[in-house]
Amino acid sequence: VLPYTAGIMDGEGTIRFRKRNKTLQYVGLEIYITNTNEWLCHWLQMHYGGSVLIKKPREEVHNIVYRWQITDRQAHRFLEAVLPYLQLKRLHAEIAIAFCETRGRRRRRRLTEEERAIEEAQIITMTNLNKRGKSR
Repeated sequence: VLPYTAGIMDGEGTIRFRKRNKTLQYVGLEIYITNTNEWLCHWLQMHYGGSVLIKKPREEVHNIVYRWQITDRQAHRFLEAVLPYLQLKRLHAEIAIAFCETRGRRRRRRLTEEERAIEEAQIITMTNLNKRGKSR
C-alpha cells in the first residue's frame, strides 16, 4: 500500500506550508492529492484520514475534480510513512518533516533567531521546489 501511495503522491500530490489568513506567518503543513477519480480520494481518506473536497468544473467540458487533503500531525505521519518510497517528492517530504519536528519541539515558546532562520530557509526552499515542479 505505501509504495502505491507514494507513487500517487509523486505524480499527483502537493506538499506545502499553510499561511494564516493570507499573512506571511506560516502555521502548518498541508498535503493534498487532486484527481478526477473520486474512488482514489476516498481510498486515501480511508487509509490516512483527512478529508475529500469536491470542485465542480466551471465549464461543462471539464470533469469534477476531487481533492484529498490532510494537515499538520496527520500530514507529518503520512510523510514519514511514505518517505522511503518517494522519488520526485522526497526532498519536499524531508523538508516538511524537519519543519514539523522543529515546531513540535518548540512547545509554544517563541522562535530563537536560529530557529526562525531555519524555518524561513525551509519555507523558501519548499516554495522554490513547488514552483520548479509547475514549470515542467
